[in-house]
This record gives sequence, structure tokens and C-alpha cells, in this order.
Amino acid sequence: MVGNEWTVRTPSDIDGVSAAIYADIGAYGFPFLESLATLDDIVAHLSESVGPDDRDRKLSIGYMLLGRDHEAKVVLNRLAARAREHGPLMAEQTQRFLSSFLQYFKMDQTVGDYGFDPPCR
Repeated sequence: MVGNEWTVRTPSDIDGVSAAIYADIGAYGFPFLESLATLDDIVAHLSESVGPDDRDRKLSIGYMLLGRDHEAKVVLNRLAARAREHGPLMAEQTQRFLSSFLQYFKMDQTVGDYGFDPPCR
């Protein structure tokens, strides 16, 4: 896809834009989705570079599902460090994620192991 070929400026553009979208999905979309056929493929794709917190949450889950606990912990530490740097709202969201993650995967850790105060009961 180059430039504005998906832009509809007039009704007469619709057929050409539809054809361009269809061609791009075939050329780029389907091959991309086919490259993510397994959980290993998805985790490899997610781990290629440091990314947003949402991606790191998914990556840590993928690592745990693959039995790669150490790599999950590395990602969780990275996530926690970024959260502590970016203020209370992000820290609270990350703390909730960590708490749920550790409980779901029955890990012998607490949010305190990631630099957060344990939740008040």
C-alpha cells in the first residue's frame, strides 16, 4: 500500500479503493496472519521489540502458557519498572494486572516482588 490509495474522495473512487483494499489484504494481511499460526509464532512476534504495556501483558501470558516462566518474569519486571516511572494510574493498573497474573498462574510471588506495595485487605 502506498500513500492515499485507500482514500475515497468521490463516489466514483469506491470501486478502485475497494480493489486496492482487497489486493492489500491478500498481499499483506493474510500472509501476516498466516505467520502467526501458533502460540510460539505469536510470542516470537510479540517479543521482537520492547513495546507498549498491553503487548507486554499479552507476551507474559504467552510465555507462561508455553512454560517459559523465566521469560515471563523478565517481561513482568520490565512492565513493572515502566509503570513505576509513569505515575500512579499506570502503577495501579499494572499492580492489578500483576496480582491477577500471579494468582491465575499460581506463582509463588507477590506484587511486592515487583516493587509494589501489597494490596490492602
